[in-house]
Order: sequence, then C-alpha cells, then structure tokens
Amino acid sequence: MSQHRAAYQMNLVKMALLLFVLAIHSQSANLLVIPIQGDTAHTEEIKTLGFLFQDALRVTYSDNVIEGSDTLRQCKSTECISRVAAEQKAEKIIAPAIYRLGEKWILSATLYDSKGKGIRTERITARIIEDLEPALGRLSDALL
Repeated sequence: MSQHRAAYQMNLVKMALLLFVLAIHSQSANLLVIPIQGDTAHTEEIKTLGFLFQDALRVTYSDNVIEGSDTLRQCKSTECISRVAAEQKAEKIIAPAIYRLGEKWILSATLYDSKGKGIRTERITARIIEDLEPALGRLSDALL
C-alpha cells in the first residue's frame, strides 16, 4: 500500500510541476520592435532589413515579438517609449538603426525596459550588404 501511495504522490508532484511550467509560458512577455531607422537613400533595403531583424529576434526571443508601426520611428524620448510600451503591453522595446559610413554598414540597436530606460546598446558593422543578414542575427543574440 505504501508503494501505491508513493507513486500517487510522485504523480501529483509531476502534475504540479507541469502546471507550473505551463503557467510560466502562458505569461509571455511582449517585445516591441520599433521600425528600423536609417539612411533614406536605401529605403527598400532598410525595410527588408527590418523584416530580417524581426525574424532574427523571433529566433532569439522566445516570447511575443510585436512589429511597431511606422509612426514609432520618431519615438526617441523616454516618455514616448514608455507610453508606447504601455499601449502595446510590451515589457521590452528595441529601437534598431542602420547607417552607411564610407563603405561600411553600421547596425545598432538599443534595448529599453517598459519605462523607457535603456538596458543595453549593441553595434555591429558589415562591409557589404550581403553580410547584413548574419550580422542582424548576431545583433539580436547580443541584445537578448
């Protein structure tokens, strides 16, 4: 009889752990990605890079990645970032940018908390446009 009781208690513990894990995963944190800013001479490339960066973030970040609207491009103040985070129910916000410096592409992104406080800024360079896709993956990994 004690073996059955021990097995029953073990099954209860397993079920409790499973419910705990499921509860944690159901409370996913939202990551809002502000549209990528950059050199207006390369508008189409920048849009494509923005999509690629969001894809890289979805691989790195296990929770919800929310694409911000184009109007958020101008959101640079702490108050603006905090307001947008509250509207989108986002716990974290990423503001990416890409620029040319001579022959190099410079990718940078800042990770903010929901209050608009900068947590981390990372920067990566690439020599040619074909190197940007893997660079975006490295930037995503470095931020998160």
